[in-house]
Amino acid sequence: EDQLLSFAQERLWFIDQYEGGSSAYNIPMIFGLSSRVDLSILEESFKVLLSRHDILRTLIVTSSEGVGYQYVSDHTLSIKETDVFSSRELEDLISQEITRVFNLSQELPISVQVFHEKEKTKNNKTKKKQDNQNNSEITSYISIVIHHIAFDGWSIDIFLEELRSIYEDLLTNSSVSLPWLRIQYKDFALWQRDYLQGEVLDSQLEYWKGKLLEVESLNLPL
Repeated sequence: EDQLLSFAQERLWFIDQYEGGSSAYNIPMIFGLSSRVDLSILEESFKVLLSRHDILRTLIVTSSEGVGYQYVSDHTLSIKETDVFSSRELEDLISQEITRVFNLSQELPISVQVFHEKEKTKNNKTKKKQDNQNNSEITSYISIVIHHIAFDGWSIDIFLEELRSIYEDLLTNSSVSLPWLRIQYKDFALWQRDYLQGEVLDSQLEYWKGKLLEVESLNLPL
């Protein structure tokens, strides 16, 4: 079911439409992964996390009248795995990923990729041989890129803590211990739209009209 965007979403959607897509609002997270990480369980953990948070499965669609709506899709997240053979290749691929342009109307606002290091310098190989004794060396890197229309700085700690909790539960074959979420972001968007109207909206508009009364438009030479 389509639902109106929150005002913050609408602002970002407008900028995305105006610029024809942009990576300026991507929020990237890059982490090293040790050889002990079970990638199949990690991928399942991401799927559980997305099932908990509708906003991470939300597409932004446009009506025939040009109005933006949010639509919670049934799209699933797949982690793309790539082998890399040099630090330069690794840096280039990560750079490409964090500057990716999301098609907000067709794909999830989150992308996850894992890069496996297959070749190291001679010194690093020596270090890896030593580290193999405890089997905890970093052998891969994971990039998590989320568009700001579905995420913000406050979300990062929540996202990572829930991912850790889900992974540990699945690793021990136990059920996911996180409680069901009663309120989703779309519920907040509805509340915000309902609240900011009538007298409340009028007072907000009058405040800013007063503040901007003496402000003139910029007239800069091209």
